[in-house]
Amino acid sequence: MTRTLTLSIDTFSLTLGDRISSRFAQGGYERVISSTGEVEYSLFGSPVSDGSLYEAKFVWTIQTYVGIEQWRVLWAIFARAERHRRNQQDSQIYLSDTIQPYIEDAIAPTRQTAGDITPIDGGGIAYPAVYAVRMFEPKAEETANLQYRYLARFVLKELDRVVA
Repeated sequence: MTRTLTLSIDTFSLTLGDRISSRFAQGGYERVISSTGEVEYSLFGSPVSDGSLYEAKFVWTIQTYVGIEQWRVLWAIFARAERHRRNQQDSQIYLSDTIQPYIEDAIAPTRQTAGDITPIDGGGIAYPAVYAVRMFEPKAEETANLQYRYLARFVLKELDRVVA
């Protein structure tokens, strides 16, 4: 399976990282968990953990080389989501992440899968998942490469809703 990210909303869809129409820059894919809380210590040295009671959400930081048409589609996805958000409509972008699997301690996936489910020894599963995300304004830097005209940079943040 090709390791890609696919963004889609309404009639727009864009696959990144396929090396035909785009490729990630060095260190251009990063998925981290937003804050999971802190650990402090009591007067007696015992650990005291805090944090939210809901599942921590993912944040993606992406840098990818794209052609002119791919840049236009990326911007159109952002613009469509923002227009929906301003009109108080469903503004989530669907992100299919086949690069880094979602791992959970369950026997069945809680998210929509974008590929095969792999059991983990001792329990749990791993699978490429589909997420509901919000995109923050993409920026582009022109390059000298004729195939990949732009280096696009943007951030995605997982929304509270789990895609069913």
